[in-house]
Formats: sequence, C-alpha cells, structure tokens
Amino acid sequence: MVADMDEGAIRETALPSELDEDDVFEVGTVRNGAAGRLGNTTSDADKVEVAPAGLFRVYLGAAPGVGKTCAMLDEGARRRERGSDVVIGFVETHGRSRTAALMDGLECIPKKTVEYRGKLLEEMDIEAVLARSPRLALVDELA
Repeated sequence: MVADMDEGAIRETALPSELDEDDVFEVGTVRNGAAGRLGNTTSDADKVEVAPAGLFRVYLGAAPGVGKTCAMLDEGARRRERGSDVVIGFVETHGRSRTAALMDGLECIPKKTVEYRGKLLEEMDIEAVLARSPRLALVDELA
C-alpha cells in the first residue's frame, strides 16, 4: 500500500502485488471488498486507486527457431480470447508459416519504414503502439 498526498488529502494506492487477480477488473479500479483486505479503513474503502504498472515478460531461447515467438503469440491469443486488448507491436516471421498463422486474429500495428545508411529498414512504430494504448503489446526481435 502506498499513501500519497493528493491536494491535502491522503490517497492510498494498492500496489499490484497486493491484489488478487480477481480484484482487478479494470486499470484504476478494484472490486468491492478488495480495499478492506488491503488495510484501507476509510469510510470510502472501496475507492482504492490501483497504481498503473506495466509488466515485461521476456521469452529466452538459446538458438533461433526454438519457439520464443510462437510462445509469445500463443499467450497473446489466449489473452485475447479472455477479453484482453492485445496488439502485435512488431513480429518478424522469418518466413515461417506457423509463425504467420499464429498472428491471424491478432491486430497488428503497421511497421514504420526508416532510412538508415542508405537502406530502408522496418521497425516497430512505437508512437502508434503508444497511441493505440493496448492492454498487451507483443514485441518480437527487440534486441
């Protein structure tokens, strides 16, 4: 729990680690009763603000083609099926048909073309991803 001064009043903010998955149903709000479990004793106990927090998941593999991108796309599809707002920020298929098939059904933010040392390269359009503001953005080939 974090307490902040907000125009002279104390505002309590629940840290994401203090909430059960069932408590959070929308960024910034908490289901009834969760605030009491978090130690908020004010009369307006159900108005606990959830601090917006981003999570960063990395899929590591020792070699190309071991399934990092497929695992990420599978997770994105599962989250979309459960109702999360999921977009593909950047995925490189490397010509693999299975990878391309896993992208079906997921919204894909168009890549941005930039010139670098006389060559045209494609990269993630970070501004477009941020403007779209999805709950989950899938990004491949970050390194």
